[in-house]
Amino acid sequence: MKPEKLRSSYRSALTTATTLGLRSVAFCCISTGIYGYPLQQATPVALSAVREWLGEGKNSEKLDAVIFCVFQDKELEIYRKWLPVFFPPVVGNSPFPKLESRVPDVPTLGTTVSKLTAV
Repeated sequence: MKPEKLRSSYRSALTTATTLGLRSVAFCCISTGIYGYPLQQATPVALSAVREWLGEGKNSEKLDAVIFCVFQDKELEIYRKWLPVFFPPVVGNSPFPKLESRVPDVPTLGTTVSKLTAV
């Protein structure tokens, strides 16, 4: 998969979700499993696509949360590295007040990375 297609898949999912009236979206590491897209390359594409989409028009007002779900420690490590690049922690006025960046120990509202564990 080329970066443009991956970017398009994230943007399309965000548009579809908000068109349906959803207020939150959770993404796994799209295309990085059996499709073989390298995680190190896919992560900045995913985060930049979401950041760009949120910056367009009033898109940031349409969502309360964007969650990046990961299943493996290596995925968590890579998302923790890249998340502050595209969603830096904000002090004062945020361009996306409802969608501030946090990497929580437990899931919370906002743009987050959460590691899921098997039940």
